[in-house]
Amino acid sequence: MRRRIALEASAPDARRHVAAALTSLSAGDGILQADGTLWSHAATLGTRVKGDPFTIDQATVENFVHVFSSGYPQKVPVDYDHASTSPDPEIRKLRAQGQVPKAGDVLELKGVFAAADFTGALKTAAEQLATKAGRALDDPRNYGLWMRWKPTSRALQRIKDGEYSELSITFDDDWPDNSTGTGQGPTIIAVALTNLPFLDDMLPVAASRLEPAAADPRSLNAPERTMTQKLTVLSVVAAMLGKAVSTDDEALTELQALQPQLKSMREYNQVIVAELGESDPLKAVAKIREYRTSAETAQRDAAEQKKAAIKSTVENTVKEYEKALTVPLREMMVRQLTGELEAGKKLEDSETLKTLKSLKPLGITERASGADDGSSSATSEDDEKLDAKAKELMQSDPEVKAMYAREGFSKAFRLALTKADKLLGAKTA
Repeated sequence: MRRRIALEASAPDARRHVAAALTSLSAGDGILQADGTLWSHAATLGTRVKGDPFTIDQATVENFVHVFSSGYPQKVPVDYDHASTSPDPEIRKLRAQGQVPKAGDVLELKGVFAAADFTGALKTAAEQLATKAGRALDDPRNYGLWMRWKPTSRALQRIKDGEYSELSITFDDDWPDNSTGTGQGPTIIAVALTNLPFLDDMLPVAASRLEPAAADPRSLNAPERTMTQKLTVLSVVAAMLGKAVSTDDEALTELQALQPQLKSMREYNQVIVAELGESDPLKAVAKIREYRTSAETAQRDAAEQKKAAIKSTVENTVKEYEKALTVPLREMMVRQLTGELEAGKKLEDSETLKTLKSLKPLGITERASGADDGSSSATSEDDEKLDAKAKELMQSDPEVKAMYAREGFSKAFRLALTKADKLLGAKTA
């Protein structure tokens, strides 16, 4: 069975303080390198008990180094108080939002199982740390897993200020490879800056063990509660702004810039509550949507009623002058009068009504209405001939064209119809 282990103290009395040499970091002290990296003791050797017993031995450390060099993951973050791996629901939400700050990155892992394994910059740092802890370099408690890591500028300052003095690894007994799914054995997943270590015999850093169970925020130690609360505040500010914020100063600056907008929002909210009589935002939105739907329905009904009224007015008006209209001219008058009324013109002021009033009954219409054979097809055929002849005169007759230029289409077409009626009547006679 695979289990994830984050090494930290379960209670203050489980930790015997070992002063961390990290708190005196400065360039040239043998611990902080010129490139800004540190060699730190990540885990000591031995068997510990927290829940189930676990052992960190030479094989475990060598597997840590092997997986980091050629397995997965090869990018291991350093965070604050295990925020990258904490099972706490609130911190998991922050991780999903990208609101968990990083304290640095692990660049190199090395197993140390004898004093001779301390070489180069690692040896220089280890000697400084051992001296501060009152130990000889070959003390077995100094052996185990060492890591070279590069802290962020913020993390380095917090270490220098004494806010954090210990390190704590998170590892899995048999972490699967991300490509094959095959277990890789003990694997380092993350490292945390913390102040409550579980392993109490390391040099400047310590490790702790945490079983993968959901944590109650009320049970967290004070530094962890502070980090959770701080991350929660930053996430709230980020949600308000729609962008990430990573520091207290940045959050404060952004909130101050929001003050005018927040004031306007409060005033706006007061107006909405007064108008709608509803302070619950969701209920207020529901009311607004209800009112908007009612207004849209009323507008549609009014438009339909107006359309029906115009249609009735046009039909009744044109019907009154039917004897003066051919079928094509009637359709044209209907379209023209409809357009005028839809544009808001009153019937008595419309150009179409004036034209209709000026028309006189057509001779052909009278002939059609006086026919005794009951044939409607003959009337329709005559109307088509009359309409065709009138259109021809609109293009060719000088008098009609002049009328069109002076008075417009309606009067010109009326003249063309009169002339066409006479011409066709003469031919028929």
